[in-house]
Amino acid sequence: MARAVEFRSILDKLFRRRTHWLRSIPGGRNPGAPPKFGRREREQAIKKLQGIASASLATKLAKAKFSDAAAEKKSWQVKGRGDKARKARFSEWFEKHVSYRSFIYVFWKRGKCIYVGKTRNGVGRPSEHFEKKWFNGITRIDLYGLRGRRSLPALECLAIHRFQPLKNKNRAQTAKWTKRCPLCKIHKFIASELRSIFALR
Repeated sequence: MARAVEFRSILDKLFRRRTHWLRSIPGGRNPGAPPKFGRREREQAIKKLQGIASASLATKLAKAKFSDAAAEKKSWQVKGRGDKARKARFSEWFEKHVSYRSFIYVFWKRGKCIYVGKTRNGVGRPSEHFEKKWFNGITRIDLYGLRGRRSLPALECLAIHRFQPLKNKNRAQTAKWTKRCPLCKIHKFIASELRSIFALR
């Protein structure tokens, strides 16, 4: 509820800024210097509104989509000292407990999400990250096995929106044959609408 109120408040402030002079016409008074309104202010508002949309919808959308597409969830508590030992233990655990080769993986450092990724080829891709400096301190890896490959990019993107990993630089890539991230569609709609409503020369 609070986020919905904040969302509407930002829209209202943006509209009042844009119509400052226009609203003064019936009174016949000099409205004074108009509030600053330009591309920068509009784009800042877009980012804020997109952030509120993510905070409001990411968990709900991710749960719904993962419920539809994910066949299983497995968690591995990181064990072993050194890259080789961890890779060996992870591979052994993976072959014993994970039946899917296409999945989303999420790295956790206690309660903080560090990285989200995807793979179509099984154990190899997640274990590549074991050699990175930021992997030290990772305590758990969650794997979401998927029934098909088409949902991979969208689900990876939703997981990034939901968990806000510290080490992901970009959102998930998409291809023409993949299913699109529903939250990114909402972000695009917000940006398109505001740029259309508050068009600038």
